[in-house]
Amino acid sequence: PPYDLWQKYLGVQSVFDSAGRPLGKTMPGALLDLVLQAISTDGDIAPYGANFEDGYRASEVGDAIVRSGETGSRETVVYRSL
Repeated sequence: PPYDLWQKYLGVQSVFDSAGRPLGKTMPGALLDLVLQAISTDGDIAPYGANFEDGYRASEVGDAIVRSGETGSRETVVYRSL
């Protein structure tokens, strides 16, 4: 269970948000569960969470948007091989 991981890595039994909900029932808590699970199993959070490639692709799209704004024309998004 996720709370076992929370206790192992964070030293807590349960964490609540400002509204009194268990953190595990919130979006940040769900992400934390995925990250702790990946750490404990030396696994990956994909496909449920973003990985390095997702961040890289988002960055290339953002760069193309900036270039397009500067030039006033369409820009092609080019992904370099990783």
